[in-house]
Amino acid sequence: MSNRSSNENEKQIIVIEYEKGKEIIVEQIAGFIARRIVCNLRTSQSVKAGERFGIIRFGSRVNIYIPAGIEAFATVISGTVGLGTISGVAIAITIGGPSAVFWMIITGVLGMSIKFAEVVLAFTHRSENTTGGAFYYMEHGLAKIGFMKTGKFLAFIYAVMLLVAMILGGIPFQANQIAALSSNLFEYNTSVIISLFVLIVILGGIKRIALVATGLGPIMIMLYIGMCIYLICVNGNNLLNALSIIFQDIFNKSAIGGGVLSGLIAGVRRSVFANEAGTGTAAIAHSIVKEKDPVKVGSVAMIAPFVDTILVSFLTGIVIIITDMHITNTAFVTALSSTVGLGTVAGVAIAISMGGPGAVPWMMITGFFGMSAKFAEVTLAFRHRTEGQEQLFSGPFQYIRNGLEEFGFKKLGIVLAAIYAAVFVLSGLGGSVAFQTNQMVSILSGYSNWIDGHPWFLSSIISTLLALVIIGGIRRIAKVSSALVPIMSLIYILSCFTIIAFNIHNFSNTLKILFSSMIDFNAVGGGVVGAFVAGIQRAIFASEAGVGSAAITHAVAKDEEPVRTGLVAMIEPCFDTMLICCLTGITIVITGAYQTGIGEGILITQKAFETVSSWFPILLTIAAPLFAFSSVISFVYCCEMGWLYLFGVKSVVIYRIAVVVVAFLSGLSKDIMAIANIGGALFSCLALINMTALILFSNQINNEVQCYLKRLRNNKIN
Repeated sequence: MSNRSSNENEKQIIVIEYEKGKEIIVEQIAGFIARRIVCNLRTSQSVKAGERFGIIRFGSRVNIYIPAGIEAFATVISGTVGLGTISGVAIAITIGGPSAVFWMIITGVLGMSIKFAEVVLAFTHRSENTTGGAFYYMEHGLAKIGFMKTGKFLAFIYAVMLLVAMILGGIPFQANQIAALSSNLFEYNTSVIISLFVLIVILGGIKRIALVATGLGPIMIMLYIGMCIYLICVNGNNLLNALSIIFQDIFNKSAIGGGVLSGLIAGVRRSVFANEAGTGTAAIAHSIVKEKDPVKVGSVAMIAPFVDTILVSFLTGIVIIITDMHITNTAFVTALSSTVGLGTVAGVAIAISMGGPGAVPWMMITGFFGMSAKFAEVTLAFRHRTEGQEQLFSGPFQYIRNGLEEFGFKKLGIVLAAIYAAVFVLSGLGGSVAFQTNQMVSILSGYSNWIDGHPWFLSSIISTLLALVIIGGIRRIAKVSSALVPIMSLIYILSCFTIIAFNIHNFSNTLKILFSSMIDFNAVGGGVVGAFVAGIQRAIFASEAGVGSAAITHAVAKDEEPVRTGLVAMIEPCFDTMLICCLTGITIVITGAYQTGIGEGILITQKAFETVSSWFPILLTIAAPLFAFSSVISFVYCCEMGWLYLFGVKSVVIYRIAVVVVAFLSGLSKDIMAIANIGGALFSCLALINMTALILFSNQINNEVQCYLKRLRNNKIN
């Protein structure tokens, strides 16, 4: 009796997910087949002991169920939204043309009703130990109307076919697409690594990986949706055209892929494969929920096709079509990677340390005006770029020289352009490289006393990686880090929202502190002037608005419209300063982290993250080096253009070596305030020269805008 009681107390609640929820389903099917075989052998005791294949495998009776409520939805949505959704849309468009997206949506709407029906049926016919599925309601349902043997036979056939479908269809497809994606990114086949993870989870019994994968599922879905919306916004001028292509293609008999029928078949097939509506898998997953109301669980199940097909598949289809019509805006991604660095994350903490909480509103105001500055400098850079040599000569030094030459001040233009280029090169070394590297070493050193006492170790690693990219030409490292920045930015934003949510009771007081400190003459850091100077200086350093770096990055974009590229560039200060800097500032103030130390930079932000959980700063530790490294690579590229302008291509290796040396030495320094002040001063000089040029050439910018609007009204914009 005591053993039985002990066993009852030690019952585990395990939510298993393998390959986006497929393992639960495979176990259920295998368990059903095992039961049928055991029944035929008439070993009733074995039936009771091995009713579930999973129970036999674990060696003791284990309750495997999906908890009711949000946990149930989280697990099921993780199982539904897989690569069958993302790559499946691409396959559908390839086979049936753009109209396949429309038919996927229609199938998704009908799939909501089908999922509701199969889940309610599964609940009605599930066994006492909350085991159920399509095979159970086939068997029990046909038995009730007098076809017991037929029901058992059909249920057995269905179970076998579903098991084969999972082994030969769902799991191989997911694994193949993961391997294809990762192999393209890392340049080697990752099938062995994927197989190893599978073995660890399903054979080694290490369920933590599956639990983490399931828990991250909804978060990654949100991030994916956010990325799709972001891409649609970047290419927003083509959205209506993309929708027009989809709907015109629905009844186009000569469309790609074979016309109407091909689009219909491709859309329906890929939709069923993606959301699994009608296949019976939802019946298995939901039937083991500890809930008594079938209709309630059926209603929850209806959400999965909506999220999977109607939302994710539709957004994926729009992104594929809209980006195929327009250039891939790599310039924007590169500029964003350069902008969102540790100047954003750590720079806010330094601004608050120097000027008090009131520096945050001033940063936002600067970011707002910085949008106009970025638009102006990018538009000018386009107007004055040299065709055929834009990779060598484009940016502020180009429009300063050419613009003043048009005014009749050729020599003055040459001198000012050279001065700007020289300061720009120095700012890359003393500002971006030194600051970003120092803060990378600072946050990574906190996890080991030995590393903290030997900063040369991390400095060597970081400087070596930089050398591999900028001297060795191994661009894959930079490509991966830049590609990860938008994803890590979204994770960082969600992390800040989480911290704010945990401290929501202090939110109104935080806003009061921010805006009262903004105009408080007695505030820490020198009152109004201190907050004003710190806010503007750190905002310029963070967003690079007005310094001219965006002009270099965007001017080499493959576009013919200066104004359109300038409009895209305006998003960067909005995203960087008005969103990320604002969230960082609120996070630091709402947690009180800014009161713990002065001049610690990113460590202040880390203290804010620690208020949620001891493991929460790990998110910052992962995001920060990616922000910093991609920012350094992007800004070094811009500064290299300045070096090429001054000294030509033959001596560029000298600048690259200098970058590596500065990166190593700055990692050894503990004086972040000195580095921040040097960087701030250099960036301020750049902004002074560049903003003066923008004001002088404002008529040229206005002419470009007027010409663009005129062509836009006459539908002459490509």
